[in-house]
Amino acid sequence: GRLHMGHAIFVALQDVLARFHRMRGRPVLWTPGTDHAGIATQLQVEKALMVEGKRRGTEEEIANASSEEEREKLVPREE
Repeated sequence: GRLHMGHAIFVALQDVLARFHRMRGRPVLWTPGTDHAGIATQLQVEKALMVEGKRRGTEEEIANASSEEEREKLVPREE
């Protein structure tokens, strides 16, 4: 669950390989940011929110919060 330089190096390696094959005329589709590190990042964000006494909430949960205090504990989900 920890992010480290290996994640950045792995993405850089994917980029190099995609560019290499594209320069050689092969069709290449590479979508950066679709690896497992996103899950680890989300986990770290969720843990940090818990330490602050907050959690992610849907727009509906935030709108229907029964008090301002409850609303402040909800962080909007970004999609």
